[in-house]
Amino acid sequence: MRTTLALALLSSVAACGGGGDPDLRAERAIPADLAPDVQAAAVANNQFALDALAALPSDGPNQFFSPFSISTALWMLDAGARGETDAELRAALRATLPGDRAHLAYGAMLTSLDVGRGYELYTLATANRLFGQKGYTFQQPFLDLLANAYGAPLEELDFSGDPEGSRRHINGWVSDQTDQKIPELLEQLSSTNRLSIVNAILFKGQWTTPFDRSKTRAAPFQVAAGTSVDAPMMTKSEDLATAAIAGGRIGLLPFRGNDLSMVVLLPDEVDGLPALERALTAEGLEAAIAAAAPAGNDAMVVALPKFSFETKFDLTGPLSDLGIQAAFDAGRADLSGIAPGLFVSSAVHKAVITVDEEGAEAAAATAINLEDSLPPEFRADRPFAFFIYDHVTHGILFLGRVTDPR
Repeated sequence: MRTTLALALLSSVAACGGGGDPDLRAERAIPADLAPDVQAAAVANNQFALDALAALPSDGPNQFFSPFSISTALWMLDAGARGETDAELRAALRATLPGDRAHLAYGAMLTSLDVGRGYELYTLATANRLFGQKGYTFQQPFLDLLANAYGAPLEELDFSGDPEGSRRHINGWVSDQTDQKIPELLEQLSSTNRLSIVNAILFKGQWTTPFDRSKTRAAPFQVAAGTSVDAPMMTKSEDLATAAIAGGRIGLLPFRGNDLSMVVLLPDEVDGLPALERALTAEGLEAAIAAAAPAGNDAMVVALPKFSFETKFDLTGPLSDLGIQAAFDAGRADLSGIAPGLFVSSAVHKAVITVDEEGAEAAAATAINLEDSLPPEFRADRPFAFFIYDHVTHGILFLGRVTDPR
């Protein structure tokens, strides 16, 4: 049984008391002229998140990732995609906004997040960067768009001459951005790499009402029908905002500031999570969160296990399953808005999560690596025949066969 968690960045989260903290939802309000586009981008992002949940492999019983990190990296890639490559990326990202409006809406979301973290009620750091081959020519409109909408400057590295040093440098940057929680995003990097598009995100938040550590006890957690294990279960009394959904219900555990919550999707049946996930849509989830409300009972018992784990994914297969294929094909990729002849050689994601009595800490990072398309080859590396030919008389002067050149 998988444990599914989402850190919801939704303005419709019900307000809860937070010891006099300001309600940051009002402070982070999107400007009216951008609000419709940002809402459309958020719905698309949330549907991509649910699609990714179904597509990503799970090596164990738990799964955790940041769809926001993955989609941010993909949108930065899309800024330089054209033709079929652009169409596949936008279809997988569930985009409904045309052209650069999607990028501007994404930039507005990032700006809103920046406003929220400025109040220092929680840590929410997002960072984007381009690491490009020194001396390589990238399209200036692409660099300008990513710098302006995503705050992603270009930093030059020498992939050709020092791929290992470049890998360590990128990993060091990611480690710094995630408070050392993602120390090694890239395990290898080729000397033919020309550009790495990297996103990192870090979150540290305290519950508006913390759990009392003295009340944490080992209690049964049902891993499957008829099977349970002991887990450290945190408990508290709180009038939690909940709402019914098909096959279960949701509970909203708000963090200080009231603009971020952990949304727990709880199935009615022990083995009901897969069906609950399959039935979810972005619109349905948004409606359920908007409908969530406290029951008016401060004696409600809230129980949540403590946990901590990390995950890593090779995104190539899952993204292909979502329809992003041309970008990974050297013969089909059209990333000419970045530079001619590039294709995606690899895409990786790592994430970590810790939930305890005080709150939650999470970090994730995504890297999309681009290489030059390989030049056409005529490689005689198998048995072949040959002859010496006279183009005037059209005669074969010598003829031979090579089956072992040693």
